[in-house]
Amino acid sequence: MNSTCQKSTSFDRSQWLKLIAINTLIAITLSLITKNSFWLNLLYSQSIGISVATAISILFLRRQDKEASIIWLAIAIVSGVLIGSTFATLVSGSYKTVTPEEGEWLLISSFFYSTIIGSVVAYYFFLVANQKEMSNQLTIEKLKQAEYEQALAENNLKILQAQIEPHFLFNTLSNVIGLIDQRPDDAKKMLEHFTHYLRSSLSRTRESDTTLEDEIAIISAYLSIQKIRMGKRLNYKIIIAEELTAHPFPPLLIQPLVENSVRHGLESEIDGGEISVEVKQKENTLIITVSDTGQGAENMQSDGIGLKNIRDRLTSIFQNRAEIKIEPNSPKGLIVTLHIPLEKI
Repeated sequence: MNSTCQKSTSFDRSQWLKLIAINTLIAITLSLITKNSFWLNLLYSQSIGISVATAISILFLRRQDKEASIIWLAIAIVSGVLIGSTFATLVSGSYKTVTPEEGEWLLISSFFYSTIIGSVVAYYFFLVANQKEMSNQLTIEKLKQAEYEQALAENNLKILQAQIEPHFLFNTLSNVIGLIDQRPDDAKKMLEHFTHYLRSSLSRTRESDTTLEDEIAIISAYLSIQKIRMGKRLNYKIIIAEELTAHPFPPLLIQPLVENSVRHGLESEIDGGEISVEVKQKENTLIITVSDTGQGAENMQSDGIGLKNIRDRLTSIFQNRAEIKIEPNSPKGLIVTLHIPLEKI
């Protein structure tokens, strides 16, 4: 960030071209109000203007860590004017063809015009410097905003994890206890899936980056546990292309959708239903679809976790380049689709 916010007052190519254009405009103006030729005015204007700009650039370049005082600025302007006017006089050879009286007038008029040119160039220079300073400040604010949004996203992620884990943990342990006596084999399988779920979940909290494979592993373990608990009332399938499994992927974008489908879509249904999780790529977009044959849109209205957290995280991570779509399933249920740009993952 330091390199970004460091004040820069040197001209780039486009600004030098603008400066030359301003100097030319000054030369045209002087030609209209004086008897001097346009080419002589152009020589003086360009020489003085470029010299002043160069002197101020060198001043700020040598004093980047300090605020340039008015005295130093005046020295730079005067130096630029003297150097530029002297150079123009020597090149034009005008000092050889004037009388002493004309020379005195030439000296006064040159000083007057030089002061005008130097002031215009100095003013333009400060406009450029001020523009760069404002641009730097805007960049700093954007960086601060990005850091804040990142911290907020991480905090929301921790809150989301805290909301999901205890509920699922206690329910699963209660189910295992209930199965031990009557269905010990199912209790053993549930514990195995629960161990896989905890191992994947713990790995996700310890690492800053996860992959689609990690997320699918957690979802698979979760659905396997729910399958044992709900029996024939729950069927599920997970479809993902093998080449997509290694892609980095933000955690807790798919799992809440799957949990919503189970808890608010299928659990209250007497006949249960099916949940489908599909991950595919279309051009540069990752398309993740979670569909169920449950109660439909009602399963989102009473959701304690809510889609707001997912929308907020999508906005924080991908800005406006990701989206979530919700639509009814046929003949009943809900389809939630995430569109995520691959190049931003």
